[in-house]
Amino acid sequence: MSIRAILSRFAGLRAGRAARRRAAARLYAAVVGQSRRPDPFRDHGVPDSFDGRFDTLCLHVFLLARRLGREGAHGAELARDLYDALFADMDQTLREIGVVLGVNESRVSQIHAQALKTLRKRIREWTEEQETSQRL
Repeated sequence: MSIRAILSRFAGLRAGRAARRRAAARLYAAVVGQSRRPDPFRDHGVPDSFDGRFDTLCLHVFLLARRLGREGAHGAELARDLYDALFADMDQTLREIGVVLGVNESRVSQIHAQALKTLRKRIREWTEEQETSQRL
């Protein structure tokens, strides 16, 4: 079975917006599960810390989104919905942490903005690394 057929069946590659968002949420949940596996932390030197786990999650989302982007317009839309699921999860998690730590809404927004800035920087770096390795 081709990757396109698998994605169409599992992720709603050609589905409408609502179905595609549900598919992106399912994909995101699978990515979260994969990124929490102990292998990167145990075998590859990724620190088992907030930053290490954030990096691992973002790398998994990035790799899947890049692959989806190769599936044309529908894949690119699903990739955007996957990133939206990541951002929504980050926002919710930061708000929950803020409540527990007694951090106000403004500070949570600042932390969220910094996390997004860090994510964008890492995506640029990973994209450049992939493009460089493909040219070699």
